[in-house]
Amino acid sequence: MQTFLAQWQHPLAQWLRQGEAAASAIDRIAQLRNRAAHADTLYLWQFKELWGLIVGSDRPGILQSIYGGS
Repeated sequence: MQTFLAQWQHPLAQWLRQGEAAASAIDRIAQLRNRAAHADTLYLWQFKELWGLIVGSDRPGILQSIYGGS
């Protein structure tokens, strides 16, 4: 996998090379997404956590980390 990511010329490849940190963010986003899609209630704190992971809030989200937005 590391060989593939090293050769892949895409901003996502560099972010994915973070390994465990990237995998953890993806897993948490998947959990919260499933909660939003299948549960009766998505609590405000869960929405804020999901938003923070993707877009960013106190720290950069994955989109900012991958594409360098501010």
